[in-house]
Amino acid sequence: MEEIDKLSSENKSLFPGLAIFENDYAHALIHLAWYREDKKRFLVFGMVELFPAEFPPPEPSGKMSLSTINFGRQHDLNIQRVVISSKDALSWYLECRNTSITIPAAFGEKLAGKALQTSPLAEEPSWSHLITSNDLPFHCWSVVRAHHLIQENVPEEISKLFTSTEIICWLKDKLFFDLQNYQEWKGSLHLIAPNPVFRLFHQRLGITENGFESSDCHIEPRAGRDLAALDLYLSERHPTGIVSFCRKEITEPYFSLPHVEHTEKVEYLIHSKQYGVLDWHEPVSFLRSIQFQSNLITGKKIVNVPDNRGESYEVPQLSAASSGIVGEREPASPITSHLRKHEAMRKRRKESERLGQKWFHGNQEEATIFVRELIKNAKRRVFIVDPYFATVELFSFAFATSRSEIEVVILTAAKDNLMNKDRADSNRDAGEVLLSQVQAYRQNGKIKVFVMTGSPPAVHDRFLVVDNDVWLSGNSLHTIGKRAGTMIKLPCPDEVAKNLENILTSDRVKPLEQWVLDRRSNKGIELESSERKDSSQ
Repeated sequence: MEEIDKLSSENKSLFPGLAIFENDYAHALIHLAWYREDKKRFLVFGMVELFPAEFPPPEPSGKMSLSTINFGRQHDLNIQRVVISSKDALSWYLECRNTSITIPAAFGEKLAGKALQTSPLAEEPSWSHLITSNDLPFHCWSVVRAHHLIQENVPEEISKLFTSTEIICWLKDKLFFDLQNYQEWKGSLHLIAPNPVFRLFHQRLGITENGFESSDCHIEPRAGRDLAALDLYLSERHPTGIVSFCRKEITEPYFSLPHVEHTEKVEYLIHSKQYGVLDWHEPVSFLRSIQFQSNLITGKKIVNVPDNRGESYEVPQLSAASSGIVGEREPASPITSHLRKHEAMRKRRKESERLGQKWFHGNQEEATIFVRELIKNAKRRVFIVDPYFATVELFSFAFATSRSEIEVVILTAAKDNLMNKDRADSNRDAGEVLLSQVQAYRQNGKIKVFVMTGSPPAVHDRFLVVDNDVWLSGNSLHTIGKRAGTMIKLPCPDEVAKNLENILTSDRVKPLEQWVLDRRSNKGIELESSERKDSSQ
C-alpha cells in the first residue's frame, strides 16, 4: 500500500477513481464522424485517442465531407480530427457520458457546441473502470485500455447511410476500418488510453543446450517511466489444461521464466498496482518450425470450353522443385500431437453440430421429419425457397407450423414445375392444383405462394428460412432423403435472407394467384388462335 500511495502522490489522477494520471498523457486526438440533415446532426462514430507523454502532438486533419444529396439537398457526411490537451479531451468525454454529445470548441466556431443526436447511450464497462483489449479495429495501438459509449439502436438517419455502397466505402477509407463489418460500433464514442508505462513486451522461446525451455522476455519502458510495481502472470498450457502458473515482479527489462517441460501454449498478463491490467495475450504457441515447398512452372495448359461463348482459360503446370523443414521436425512429445489431433476433430464435429450439418441418404422419412421439426419450432416466420415446391410439399411441410399467427412464404418456380402436370392430380397443371389447395386450406395457416417466372428461374438452390436461421439444402423437398444430399445451417444468414427477399420482390416474381390468371389468359388466347386456324382450313 505504501508503494501505491507513493506513486499516486507523485502522479495524481485526473478524475476521481479513474486510473489515468496527470503525467501519463499530454495530448489527445478527437476523431468525429457525423451526418448532417439540414440543421440536425447525428453521431456516426467518435473516439478520444490519448497519446502517451513521450509522443509529440499528433497531426490533426481538416474537415472531410461527402455530399449525400440522394437523401436531401443539405445533407452531408463529415469527418474531422482535432488535437487538444488530454485533460480537456477527458473532460469532454465525461460531459458526453453524463449529459449529451456536443462538438468541442476545437472544431471551430461554426461547429462548436452543436449537438450530435443519438439514441440512449450504454457504457461498457461501468465508469470509472477501463477494459483492456487487444482487438479493437479502430486504432493502431496493440493493447489499450478503453471505455465505450454505445448506441444499441442507432437512429434511422444513421441506418439509412449504410444502404449506400459509396458511403460505406468512403467511411472505410477515412476511418481506416469498416463500420459495416463492425456494426456494433455505429454511432459509438470511445476513450482509448494506450499503455502509459511501457512501449512493448516481447516474449520468445528460449532453449538451453540441455533442452530446457523458457520464456525469454523483454519489456521496454516509455521515456521517463520506470518498471516499478509491475507484475507478470504467466500460465503454461497443455492440451488437457494448465500445467503451471507463476507470478514475476518485473524489476529489469530483460528476464527469463523457466517452463515445466516442452512448451505448448503460453498466456501472459501484466498487472500494475496503479493502473490495473496493462497488457495481456490469450494462449498462443511458439513458432517452432516452418515447412516449405517450392514449385517450378514448367508450362501451361490451355482449356477450350465447348460452349457458345467460345471461352478458354490457361492453367500453369507445376512440378515440385524442393521442400524442407526449418526448425524442429518432430515435437518432443508424440502424445501432444495425438491429443491435439483429437481435440481438432472434436472441434470440427462440434462446429458441424452447431451448424446443424445433416447428411441424408436413402431415408426420406428421416429427412422429412427433420425439416418438419424445424418448421414446427418456428416462432416468427417461415420462408421456403424451392423451385420444385408444389401441392405435395404444401401438405408435407408448409402446414407443419405450430403457431397460427406465423406467415409461411413460399417461392417456387413455373418452368419444369407449376407448368407441368401435378404429381398428385395428373389431370391438372401443378399451379392450378396448388392454388386450389392453398385457398381450400387457409385455416391450416397463413400461406403465401410466389412464382419465379422465366427460364431458368432466378434461384437454383433450395433454402429454408426459419426465424433468424437460413438452411441450405442440396435436394428439393420432394426428393430430400431419397438421394444423397446435405442440409446445413448457414453461419452468416442475414445477407442470404436479404438477397432472397430482394428476389421475392423483383419483377421476375408473381403471386401465385396472378400467375395462374395470366396462364389461364394465355391458354385462352392460344386455344382461340388454334380454333381460328382450324376453321380457316
